Amino acid sequence: MKAMLLIEIYTWLKCKHSYWITILVALLIGRIFLFTVNAQSAGIAIMPADVILVVIGGLTPFFSLIIELPSWLMPQILLIILARNSFGNMGSLDVMLLVKSASKAKWWLVKMLLLLAINSAYTLVFFLVMSLFFLQAYYTNSWGEYTQTFFPQIAEFSASPLTVILFVYLTLFTGFLAITSCVQTIGLFFKKDSKYYLVLISLFILLAVLCRNNVVARQFSPMHYPSTIDIVFPSIAAYWGYISFNIAVTVANVIFGLVLVIFRDLVVLGD
Repeated sequence: MKAMLLIEIYTWLKCKHSYWITILVALLIGRIFLFTVNAQSAGIAIMPADVILVVIGGLTPFFSLIIELPSWLMPQILLIILARNSFGNMGSLDVMLLVKSASKAKWWLVKMLLLLAINSAYTLVFFLVMSLFFLQAYYTNSWGEYTQTFFPQIAEFSASPLTVILFVYLTLFTGFLAITSCVQTIGLFFKKDSKYYLVLISLFILLAVLCRNNVVARQFSPMHYPSTIDIVFPSIAAYWGYISFNIAVTVANVIFGLVLVIFRDLVVLGD
């Protein structure tokens, strides 16, 4: 299985996904720029920890449908594209891997391990970009005026800003993992990417809006899985609870997908 995973990683890297990563970096820098300009124009003092919290913290409880929703959706779409490209067609490589492993189960598990590597690299990009501009945030002991004004529940939380930022990254990573494992499993039912992306994005937006309006619980909205600042009552237990939920969703998707690939003909799976 180790050799199969290395082959998958090598093949994925050869596909030259650097342009997607470049777009992600541009999106993050754009979010940083817009946030700092808006805060300064409003005369609100911000600290580096505030920027990290807002830029990668996700959706606020009553997020803007025009600004917040698209800006949070775009990084997730990029990740879904990267993850989808790791699945690809049932081409010669997958046939070779299936012959080598003689097991659909091993083939699927290797795909999931590759997904883990992709999500790790993707989250690392978030960390590197934020650290490049706001490394001092990891040494601060207080929140800025922005967090104290707009997120008093976080500012009054007994944990230090560094602890909260750590939970932000953990929630981001596990949330991304839950989303991509989910969409990979859903992708088993689609032969065409156009229909796949259309259904997926529409479903994500619909569930996010329903969650915003308290029609469905947060657990039913994938766009909220990597989000942190929407948590109304932050606590160590709450953060660990949502991280554990993301892990549980990931495991459930892996198991469900495993059942599908074992009992269905792989020729009809994928694109």
